[in-house]
Amino acid sequence: MKNYKSNINYFMKWEGLKTLGLGMMIVGFACLWLGWGWTYLIGAVLMTAGVVVFLVGNIGRSTEEEIKAEIARRSEGIEFSEVEKDRRFYKRIPAKPEILEFSGFSMSEGLLLKKMKNGSICSSEYRVARVYLLTDAFYAKTKTFSLVSDACDEETLEIPFASVEDVVVLRESKSLPCGRKAFNVKPCHLAIVFDGAKRLFLPAVDDVYVDEIAARMKKLAETAKSE
Repeated sequence: MKNYKSNINYFMKWEGLKTLGLGMMIVGFACLWLGWGWTYLIGAVLMTAGVVVFLVGNIGRSTEEEIKAEIARRSEGIEFSEVEKDRRFYKRIPAKPEILEFSGFSMSEGLLLKKMKNGSICSSEYRVARVYLLTDAFYAKTKTFSLVSDACDEETLEIPFASVEDVVVLRESKSLPCGRKAFNVKPCHLAIVFDGAKRLFLPAVDDVYVDEIAARMKKLAETAKSE
């Protein structure tokens, strides 16, 4: 079942409506509890209005937990079963096979943006990738999907080490508009530069680990080319 409208409301609806409605109900209940004169009337109005505001803030709107669950579900399915079955991979599988995992929200103009509970910025598009380290190539599979439409793009790419020119970490800092707001975002990607400056961008968490992975992948390609 598609939840696109609810997901759109996650990005577009003000989350404070739920808190505001709850606050109104609490104040209204307190006024009703006092129960005298005009205070009782105010309490009844606040209780009624609070229920309406609370429902408006909740109904038809995905929660952050539901968004995360959908991302986890739709990120599945990137497998490399053909590596074990296809003859062209037989002699190219290392003694200790390794698959690298990459994932993150896309950050570009035109996407819906929202600040999450942990303070990070999420968007209406997500990208996940897995890279199988062969003995002579990076065998990558990517999936980029929208949380607010049917849009989904999948790609399989084999990058021979002989064509790799560089493996670098690209860090950006930019401001993206969304409605009346502007969000300051700092996307981070591991980029494989190959075959005449072509690039495969892999979303990454901006930490020391991604620098180590980039250095290791670069060394892997350079070592293979020198042999």
